[in-house]
Amino acid sequence: MSPESPEDMLFLYKEDLYLLPDLQDAGPQGSGKKVLALFPGTDLTPETQAMLERMMNACGLGPGDYHLQEVSLSHQVSSFLTRFKPEKAILFGIHLQGEGWQMQRPVNQAFRFAGMRFLPAESLGALLGSNEKKSALWQIGLKPLFDK
Repeated sequence: MSPESPEDMLFLYKEDLYLLPDLQDAGPQGSGKKVLALFPGTDLTPETQAMLERMMNACGLGPGDYHLQEVSLSHQVSSFLTRFKPEKAILFGIHLQGEGWQMQRPVNQAFRFAGMRFLPAESLGALLGSNEKKSALWQIGLKPLFDK
């Protein structure tokens, strides 16, 4: 006996089979935020979040100007960029690989790609533990990126 329509088979699956983690809590399409800060989820602690907020404030950004987003897999970067459509993306401890991202860029050196400006940076944990790395990020990366 075969079902007459695919809907006749829906009773077999009463629960979600798979939820896409990179689209949950990602906000509306084109959120209007100027800056997207991406980092591995394991790096976010109250201390690193406070450090990130101070960095964004020093760049002249208010809470409505940026979005902090954890990333569990490097291939999620593309989906977040498509979803948020930021002008600038800061990649804390994320290495772009796969899906057309065949590039290794130096840390703290901004580059332009596909109409956006990107800034690869050290991981949040590495920055939190080193004033030298924070200073280098500010002097070489953030100041030129935000024309400060």
